Amino acid sequence: MRHLEKGRVVILPAAPATLFSTDTAAVASAVEIKADVIMKATQVDGIYSATQERQNARRFKSLSFAEVFSRRLKVMDTTGLHPLEENGLPSSSSTCTKKGQYPPGGAGEEIGTYVHA
Repeated sequence: MRHLEKGRVVILPAAPATLFSTDTAAVASAVEIKADVIMKATQVDGIYSATQERQNARRFKSLSFAEVFSRRLKVMDTTGLHPLEENGLPSSSSTCTKKGQYPPGGAGEEIGTYVHA
């Protein structure tokens, strides 16, 4: 909490509790500490309209929670998504596959897909 009070970025491990995914555990922690945003590191560089292997898949820069639900996009499990929406906590999903690549967002760098209220 002291680091947050000083305006520092805090990385929280998302070890799941029994019966919960890492996504849900991360969201629960972020909601508890009243985080400004949750950044999800994943194998792909954002959220796509279809699996990346499909030629017509396009990456979204930004989506609302309503769009994620209506399009049934696989951002994270819905048990984790609903508390984000209820608490107005935006999420960013981006890749974390190369050393020194995370967290992104410095010097105007795009940060994958931003999901917001």
